[in-house]
Amino acid sequence: MRKVGVLGAGVAATAALALGALPALAEIVGPPEISNVSASNVGARHATVSATIEPRGSDTTYELLVRYSPCPAGAGECAQPPRQERDGHGKVSHTLSSSVVRAKLVMLTKGCTYEYWIVASNASGTVESERQSITTPPGGPRPPRECKR
Repeated sequence: MRKVGVLGAGVAATAALALGALPALAEIVGPPEISNVSASNVGARHATVSATIEPRGSDTTYELLVRYSPCPAGAGECAQPPRQERDGHGKVSHTLSSSVVRAKLVMLTKGCTYEYWIVASNASGTVESERQSITTPPGGPRPPRECKR
């Protein structure tokens, strides 16, 4: 997991110590944590992405991002730039210790590769998961002419 921009996470802890609020520090507060990012049920036209998000004391929003090259050969051999889309989003309450979130990728092209990752944000910062990829099963003897959604 990579921290994208964490602002002020240490300030709250310093202020709490100065005010003598040591019991409040027992609660874990900070940027959200993302783990167990995976894809399942990968078919020729769809896949399900899931992840575990720990909000760490603040209401947390998340989104699933997908990136792919319009050319099946890949971005290095394609005159068109890669496309990136937001495919799913939601919220995780600060009252939960963690939550498994899922999003279904649909309208995929047979035989194409899609990169995906989760970005989560709360009052303490924004993090993104490691990027992973899936390749949909081929649809015939020839590769697709164009990858799209």
